[in-house]
Amino acid sequence: MSLYTEYLEEIVVRKNDLGLNPKPIDASDLLAEIIAQIKDTGNEHRTASLDFFIYNTIPGTTPAAVVKAAFLKEIVLGQEKVEEISAQFALEQLSHMKGGPSVEALLDITLTSTLKRLAKFLSLKYFYTKPIPLALAMPSKQAMPSPRTS
Repeated sequence: MSLYTEYLEEIVVRKNDLGLNPKPIDASDLLAEIIAQIKDTGNEHRTASLDFFIYNTIPGTTPAAVVKAAFLKEIVLGQEKVEEISAQFALEQLSHMKGGPSVEALLDITLTSTLKRLAKFLSLKYFYTKPIPLALAMPSKQAMPSPRTS
């Protein structure tokens, strides 16, 4: 029996016997299985898995939050594609998670984005232009203005 099936059975017991909502997900193994079902577009549990992923995963520093933050980061960076979760929505989810894993993911996204823009700028600015003759790049002392004295 899979962790997901056990989780579904636990939901039924909690609802019928105790009148409770589904237990929040804090286990990384269960969330990893749910993410695998989300990635499998033909999985019969995909829609429910999306709901559990978005609404039932405990934010903060739980093992499940680490897995969720990593998956959302992959979506934002374009490494994973989930039709129902846009990059903007993934960023929104990360911003509401309130913990170390989400902060780390947000910093990684920011740094990756900044580094990509910097690399593009440098490649356009310095590698696709004609080389500057050394005489123009390094003016002689005579061509440099003298400092002002007051």
